[in-house]
Amino acid sequence: MDVKLQQSSFRFLAEHSESMLRVAYDAERYFRNDQETALFKLRKLGEFIAQNIAERCGIRYDRQTTHHQLMALLARELELDNKIYDCFDTLRRLGNDAVHKDKVFTLEEVSRAFEPAWHLAKWFHRTFGK
Repeated sequence: MDVKLQQSSFRFLAEHSESMLRVAYDAERYFRNDQETALFKLRKLGEFIAQNIAERCGIRYDRQTTHHQLMALLARELELDNKIYDCFDTLRRLGNDAVHKDKVFTLEEVSRAFEPAWHLAKWFHRTFGK
């Protein structure tokens, strides 16, 4: 693993996927200088986690399946706790807003986005880790 990735607060994700860790690290790296990119990266982390869960659990989806549809599928098939679903949804909505809306995000807003990302990542690690 790259030395700089070991500095990430999300380094425990390396056990699951270097791509997950890398996107979380990138979100941390962009946090202060490019808030929209940080939010996009957190959304991407949610997508990677959802896809990983679907693959582990044999839940079929295809390239046409949107992230929102995959979240609904996971919620239904796995009976996800509402708090976990809300973490996925918060990251999805914030990432969409960062990419599609003409809005400048404050450091405080982006900082708050790391809370559901952290909660989701820790839940994923506890649930699917070794």
